[in-house]
Amino acid sequence: MGGGVFELLQARQPMESEIASFAALRANRNDILELRKAIELEREQLSSGIIADDTDEHSHYLVAIMQESWKLRNRDGMWLNQHRDTSDFSARWKWYEDRLRIVQAIQRRVARGAKRAMWQNIKNVKNKMLKLADITAVDFDGHMFSSSPLEND
Repeated sequence: MGGGVFELLQARQPMESEIASFAALRANRNDILELRKAIELEREQLSSGIIADDTDEHSHYLVAIMQESWKLRNRDGMWLNQHRDTSDFSARWKWYEDRLRIVQAIQRRVARGAKRAMWQNIKNVKNKMLKLADITAVDFDGHMFSSSPLEND
């Protein structure tokens, strides 16, 4: 079965933040070009009013091997319901801006900035999902985010 959406985000947050930090130190020219292509495609799709999870997923694949977490996410009912509402793109634009900051930090080789930008991206996703969550549900796992190791960093 797997964990809930918040448990999954809790697991991804430190891993992907560290991977973004490492990518800022090790990404080669081709890696950066691929990240820039992915972020530009996402901007074009958002500007056209298109919600395409494959673009977001592609960006994450380029930074991290997260295939199993994406499979779990794509089966989660709360996540799927969130994406049915296409009238409000504000969260999507915020996530795009987060990922743009990640790419920019990697391109500038600022490991700490890439780590913080990735952390913030997942925090913004979490905040949107908490607004949609039924906190009275027996399987609610939003308590997973009680602290941030980056606050003292």
